[in-house]
Amino acid sequence: MHFLYWFLKCGWLLMIIFIGNIYLSRLGLWSVIICIAVFVAGNHLIKKSMEKIILAKKK
Repeated sequence: MHFLYWFLKCGWLLMIIFIGNIYLSRLGLWSVIICIAVFVAGNHLIKKSMEKIILAKKK
């Protein structure tokens, strides 16, 4: 289960970096701020969903 958690987090980070480099390159420093905000929000969602799965398996 921890492999899936870290796989999702690393995949999410790579996707944000890829999208940030391609689509947000014209924004300069704002692209870094936007990518960090999206990454943090995505990590929060991944953590919430994985906690539900882990707690469901423990019951």
